[in-house]
Amino acid sequence: MRLLESATPFAALVSTARFLYFTFYRVMMAELAPTGPDGDYLRPPSKPDAEAPGTAHRTLRDVYGWAARLHGGRWRGRATAPMLLDTVSRRVVSNESADILRMLPLLSPYAPEPLSLPGSGASDGVRVELRPAALADLVDELVADIGWRLNQGVYRAGFARTQAAYERAAADVFGCLDELDARLAGSRFLASSTVLTEADVVLFPTVLRFDAVYGPLFKLAGRSVRGDGLRHVAAWLRDVYQLPGVAGTCELDGMGNDYFGSLFPLNPGGIIPVAPDLQLNAPHGRAEAFAGAERVEVDV
Repeated sequence: MRLLESATPFAALVSTARFLYFTFYRVMMAELAPTGPDGDYLRPPSKPDAEAPGTAHRTLRDVYGWAARLHGGRWRGRATAPMLLDTVSRRVVSNESADILRMLPLLSPYAPEPLSLPGSGASDGVRVELRPAALADLVDELVADIGWRLNQGVYRAGFARTQAAYERAAADVFGCLDELDARLAGSRFLASSTVLTEADVVLFPTVLRFDAVYGPLFKLAGRSVRGDGLRHVAAWLRDVYQLPGVAGTCELDGMGNDYFGSLFPLNPGGIIPVAPDLQLNAPHGRAEAFAGAERVEVDV
């Protein structure tokens, strides 16, 4: 269009371009990430309890659309994962990850084959018990703190609409990571040195994605899992990743493509950066360091 060679003053061109871009940006962000009056990201509520056909559709959005049509409408929300589907009654039980995680132990009697969780067959004494009675209060506390300050915090930072909202979210994220690193200096897993609990499960995906996605895309480069400041978190990440069955659930290449490719308002050019090497298969030494330890109390 040779706009920069036209007689229009450069400042006017920049001003017009900025107005058009940010108008479109605000419309897109309002749909993608609604915010409150202070610019804080407001996570849209989950919408479970609908029927779905299960195998009749190719994509998750097709399932949501089919469920909406059962109720005389059409699906206007986002097709979020995970989704827990009852394939017998063909009903969507839930699409809220925290609820689904709590339901997993209850599903064992109904599974066609024995339900086993990744890591449950580890040979070094580790067992998986999502919410053991003796640790229930601690697990609940950790899950709530990680859920708000870190797991939702990264999105609150990335989708913040004001500087103050971003700084509040970033402070939560980095503060939570520092406290978790201190806790993991004295315990192999978050609530115990021998039991992997719900707290570890809710932390794992965020830490796995942090350096590759949340740091660069959501403006959270103030900490790095690969850096010396979070060395206990980094070793814990390798420890959990190397438990039997866990690595097979991690699509390392796909997670960057999805975030950088689909969040257009945050990455208009669609450029997908080269992913960092997390050295997930490197030795972590945590099994030996905490051998024989049941649980270590850590003040954080």
